[in-house]
Amino acid sequence: MANDPMASVQHVTTGEALKTLGLVHRVRIPPGPGPHPTLIMIHGLDGNEDVTWIFARSAAPDWLILSPRAPVPTPGGFSWYQASPLSFSAGLESLERFIDGALRTYPIDPERVVLLGFSQGTVMSFAYTLRASPPHPIAGVAALCGFIANLTTLTIAPLGGLPVLMLHGTQDERVPIAWARAARDRLGVAGAALTYEESETGHKVSATGMRTLASWLQKRLQNGIPHPPTPSP
Repeated sequence: MANDPMASVQHVTTGEALKTLGLVHRVRIPPGPGPHPTLIMIHGLDGNEDVTWIFARSAAPDWLILSPRAPVPTPGGFSWYQASPLSFSAGLESLERFIDGALRTYPIDPERVVLLGFSQGTVMSFAYTLRASPPHPIAGVAALCGFIANLTTLTIAPLGGLPVLMLHGTQDERVPIAWARAARDRLGVAGAALTYEESETGHKVSATGMRTLASWLQKRLQNGIPHPPTPSP
C-alpha cells in the first residue's frame, strides 16, 4: 500500500492530455512501461480532483490512478450534474470522453480498469457502466456511499459476474441506506459479483470499509474483465 498517495502525482491543467480527456485531472503513473491496471476515482458533489486521493491509500503502488475534476462549477467545488436530465447526460458524456481519452493517452491496461466513485461519483460510475448495452467493459466498480440513478426505470443488461463493491453507512444523512440496498438487490439479480458492506456511520467510509476496499482492490489487480467461458466445440 502506498504510504504517500500524492507522491509522483501530476496535475494536468493544460496541454494535449487536457485537450484529449477534456477535464482537469490528476494522474499517478507507476514505474515501468505498462500497460498498467488503472483506478479512476470519481469525486462527489462539491468535490474536485484532489478529494478522492484519500482512497488511493487503499490502492497498491501498481495502480495507475486518475482523478478527474467534474465539469460543473458549484459554490463549494465541482459537480457532475445539476437537477435536470440534460445536465446528467452532459456530465455522463464528459466522463465517457475522459475515459476514452485516457485509454488513448496513458499506458492503461484496458482489461483492468476499475471505477471508484464516492457519492455523486458513484452515481456516475454506475451510469457509465450500466447504461451501455452491453455494459461498458469495466473490470470492477467500487461504489462508496452512492446509488443508481433512475433505478426503478433503468434496464440493466446481464452483468456476467462484474465485480462490484458497495460500502454504505446505515446513518447516511445524504443517501438513504434504502437506496443502497435497492441498488444491491438489482445488481445481484443482474448477475454482478457483489461485495456489500454496511457500517454504523454517516456519509463517509468507515475504517473497516477502507480495509475492505484495500482487499477488494488487491483482488482486482489479479483479475481483469470477467468474460463468459468459451463453449466447448
